[in-house]
Amino acid sequence: MKNIHWIPRFLGIAVLLFGVLPNVPAQTEQPAPVPESPEVLFPTMVLEAEAREDLFFVPLPLFAEPRLELPSPLQEVEPSLTFPPDFLSVSILPPEPAGTVRERTSLYTEGTLGVGTMASLAGSLSLFQRGESSKFNLKFSHQSRDGYQFHKPGNGYFDRQDQMVGEGGWKLSPRTALETEGNIEEREIGLQGASPSYSNLYRFVDGKGTVTHHFSDDFRFSTEMGIHYASRLLTGSMPQDRSETLAKTLLRAVYGGDKGFIALQGSLYGGTYSGLSKEGFSVGEGTLEGEWNPLSRLSIGAGIGFLWVDRLEAPFHVEFRVKPQEELLFTLQGKYTVGTASYGNLWKEVGPVAQSDTPIHPKTFSVGFRGEAKGMENRASFALQGEWQRRYSALLLLPYDVNNELFPLQEASLSTYKVQVEGSYIFFPGILGSFRWIGLLGDRALLEKQHTVEGTLRIAPEKRSFGGTLSGTWATGPGSDLPILTIGGYYRPRENVEISLTLEDILSPYGKEDRVSVEPFITPGFRVLLKTTVTF
Repeated sequence: MKNIHWIPRFLGIAVLLFGVLPNVPAQTEQPAPVPESPEVLFPTMVLEAEAREDLFFVPLPLFAEPRLELPSPLQEVEPSLTFPPDFLSVSILPPEPAGTVRERTSLYTEGTLGVGTMASLAGSLSLFQRGESSKFNLKFSHQSRDGYQFHKPGNGYFDRQDQMVGEGGWKLSPRTALETEGNIEEREIGLQGASPSYSNLYRFVDGKGTVTHHFSDDFRFSTEMGIHYASRLLTGSMPQDRSETLAKTLLRAVYGGDKGFIALQGSLYGGTYSGLSKEGFSVGEGTLEGEWNPLSRLSIGAGIGFLWVDRLEAPFHVEFRVKPQEELLFTLQGKYTVGTASYGNLWKEVGPVAQSDTPIHPKTFSVGFRGEAKGMENRASFALQGEWQRRYSALLLLPYDVNNELFPLQEASLSTYKVQVEGSYIFFPGILGSFRWIGLLGDRALLEKQHTVEGTLRIAPEKRSFGGTLSGTWATGPGSDLPILTIGGYYRPRENVEISLTLEDILSPYGKEDRVSVEPFITPGFRVLLKTTVTF
């Protein structure tokens, strides 16, 4: 068993800390309540992932329109008044008509600072503004840790992430809107002594802009442009660099209303990367799709597209949704998708994979169903989902190549049966439990697991200043004799201040072997993280 004699002592101090905090006397005058600020989620800094469609540039969307999601509004605070110098009081703009009402915008800031075991340091600063004609959110975050599973710091068992994310929306006119989003991120992940080099240094840059014009209530036109850049640098005595650049442009026209819609779309995407044997590649596609709602409880959707990759392809989808009762929903879907593998997404979600000398275009034909039910006055919910997939040019992860310091990829044709069961139950107001089981029978790609079980218990009592979360995950694979169990709690001494304590993977020290993400690399393991978040 690993050397963990200091853990009970640390936990005792943490429990004592949280036992004392609730006894701090509250102020007699409480400020107006502030809704919860958006939760800051840091991407997992280990080589763990499951195969997902967003690993690829999928050119055929399914019904969903591009949508900008911003944080929920917080309490509006009266700004303090500062008077400018006299020479600045002369406006260079024409006078506004009498009776003009200026829009009032609200600007908020949220800061988080955290420290913990494993030499952990976490911090973030968010700035967001909400108004009727403009909204934006800008966030900078940092997190780092060194010393996975009680290994000494400085030996390559570490990770670090710095990220800046921004998104915004502006009304250019009553019928025209602009939406933008961007991301700049740098990650460094240690190679844990498994390679001659010390670490992999990744850089990701993503940007997208969308302009939508509503000619009428039923007809709208949008154009979108996006760019994606990713690089991977091996640090050490012989650094090696690999990169990828992708771009996409899209035109889309939609006509419809409550009874359905019809959409025509054209897109062109392509790019280049280091391992490509030619200068670049490009793929153009045209898509026609629509949805019809003949009855209030029946919806039919379908779409078809045409594109040329290694041959002419015709991706499509057909979907039927039936809602016989308010508490029941049944969905039946069949689709054929064609995508292009993005190495930037694979580096981010899987690890240091090798690049092919030709573009990889995974193709998937699938048929599936999903049933959802709610009961007990919506306190309980249950869902069952089944799907059969036939995948062509799917990616398999081969054993780690120490000499080249990467995971080779292999294309294969796979047949997979996927079963998913999930549910949730509200025991009392503010206390929610949920579970999910995912089974993949047959062939599996990349880091897919045969069985994955997840469970969560969230406690957030109404009108209380404290709460917590208990979550567990277990998946088949090496080093999975014990589930990943995480416990977290928070306390709010003031409405805009939150102190949280999280114990991650608390069972890891008691495992028979190190928990493995993908051979030969291990996961971070047990960590205690204390954070303070202030909103103002």
